[in-house]
Formats: sequence, C-alpha cells, structure tokens
Amino acid sequence: MNDLRLLTVPEVAPILRVSAARAYELARDGVLPVVRIGRQVRVDPTVLRDWIREGGAGLVDESQSDDPEPDSPSGSIQ
Repeated sequence: MNDLRLLTVPEVAPILRVSAARAYELARDGVLPVVRIGRQVRVDPTVLRDWIREGGAGLVDESQSDDPEPDSPSGSIQ
C-alpha cells in the first residue's frame, strides 16, 4: 500500500481557503467528500484533489431536483 495519509478537516481548511468551522460544515452537509472513522472525520488527499478539479460539486439536493413531483402530471400547468 502507498504511504496513504488522510487529512484532518483543519488541515483541509487552508487548502480550500475557508475556516475550519466552514470545512466541518461542508463535511457535515455532504459537500466535502470525507472518510468517517467512528466519530472522526478525515479527507483522502487524492479524492480532495479530484473533487477540487471537478469544481467542488457536492451531493445533489433532491429537493432542488428538476424532476416533476410524482403526483403531478409532467408538463401540465395547474
């Protein structure tokens, strides 16, 4: 195995140029990709690098989805 070292959230914060509190918020909200080890939160530096390259996109919020509601006929105006 390579010399894998997971980063702590406070180590990630300056990379993202945000406060540690904001980095924890991003992790909690599922925006920042993290590895959970019990109650501890770590970030894989390779995944972080890829995430940044992809624009830092977070998880899709299903409440903001473009899909019509299941009970509504698609394309109809009520």
